[in-house]
Amino acid sequence: MLWILDLDGVVWIGNQAIEGSAKAIDDLHRRGDRVIFTTNNSFMTIEGYLAKLRGFSIQAAPEDIFTSALAAAQLASQDHLVATCAGPGVTQALEKLNIPSISLLDSLTQKDLLGAVKSHAIGSLIVGYHLEFGYSSLSAGIGVLASGARLIGTNSDPTYPTQSGLLAGTGALVASFSYGAGIEPIYAGKPCAPMVDLVKSNFILGSDAIVVGDRPSTDGLFARSLGARFGLVYSGVTPKSQSLKLLQSLSAAKSSGTSPSAGADNYLIEPDISADTLYDLVFQSGQAK
Repeated sequence: MLWILDLDGVVWIGNQAIEGSAKAIDDLHRRGDRVIFTTNNSFMTIEGYLAKLRGFSIQAAPEDIFTSALAAAQLASQDHLVATCAGPGVTQALEKLNIPSISLLDSLTQKDLLGAVKSHAIGSLIVGYHLEFGYSSLSAGIGVLASGARLIGTNSDPTYPTQSGLLAGTGALVASFSYGAGIEPIYAGKPCAPMVDLVKSNFILGSDAIVVGDRPSTDGLFARSLGARFGLVYSGVTPKSQSLKLLQSLSAAKSSGTSPSAGADNYLIEPDISADTLYDLVFQSGQAK
């Protein structure tokens, strides 16, 4: 059985492991199930994710990690030069494909950036999660896009869960560039086709595959695109009370043939199984022993 796990909100929140997540993953490994991790957070490198997992006593190999940075790099694979406004994960993904890149966040490359903009040499601007976002990088990015570059967002998640609450997610950053340049972004991460293709190119998914995530509008759609079941956990951005209320609204709308209430479109993917945490979900599914 293949378990496709989200990280933020499922395995950990910020730098704190969610209770029972390591035990649940260890139980799955002991049963001989395959566990992989798919994340829309493009900030860290593969080695960074492996180190963080090991810090929580979770074993994984590089081939078990699939990030939106890898999916975004695949989208830009035909470009001769890519501009980035993102973290080191995107830079590493581009390097693995031998794609030259130039960062909007590096003050030492500004002259090179201006030259590339004037010569229309930049094929794409990839925007991913990072903490240095500001007016200078936004203005530089709008200039890149005005020169004809595509706008690639690693994901469209508007928020990012942390121990102290929700922060602005990559989707919020991408929206600034999109609005400023007047162009629509192409998204790489879950639930979009590039991430779906990335997973499908590495695995043959059977009917017993399951995607576990905390956001129905992302992880749920991702599961359906993969032809997998969807397991929803309430340890991340989706409060249990809100999810249940909106799902009830959706069920009532289906029964009456009317439109669902405002906000329900974010929860149109009903989970096949749901639980408070990953451990509870694994236990509930009969896999934890």
